[in-house]
Amino acid sequence: MSATELNAWDRVRGAVGALAPTVGTMLGGPAGAAIGGVVAAALGVQNHPTAIERALQTDPQAAVKLAELESNIEMVKIQAERDVQVAQEETHQAALNQNDLYTKQTRPKIARQSWGAALSYAVLTVFGQLGGSVYNANIEAGSKALELAMISFDPLVFGTLAGPAVWYQGMRSIDKWKNGSA
Repeated sequence: MSATELNAWDRVRGAVGALAPTVGTMLGGPAGAAIGGVVAAALGVQNHPTAIERALQTDPQAAVKLAELESNIEMVKIQAERDVQVAQEETHQAALNQNDLYTKQTRPKIARQSWGAALSYAVLTVFGQLGGSVYNANIEAGSKALELAMISFDPLVFGTLAGPAVWYQGMRSIDKWKNGSA
């Protein structure tokens, strides 16, 4: 594309963006040429920036057509999001309904291991700090003093270790709530 044509598309993007912000934004993105074709088709003109500009200036229904196009794009986005949520739920339900004992026990096992690691970390760091402050963490070995490395409790580490267990418990609670069981 030439510099003049790029400037023309920039003008079109600004004019379309004033009437239909989502469509205007999409004109400036990587799919801009394809969206330009959709805008041209919606306006009933040739896919060229000057034709689209002319239609925006002369067609009294251009704003209505662009609003309808924007509405259709939003509906497609909403439907796509809904489809993703349905697919995720179907995948989750399929995992819950597995007949394979190994597969069914994997998530609970990971959750138990996650809780074990998180609680071990918490206990060891808290008691390690207490022990270090009481005994000053020095051990005499011959003529050299060994300093014990004290690990302080870090909530980020604890959260990372406990994350799988918390996620699993949350998913199980949601399933129980949806199914009406206690």
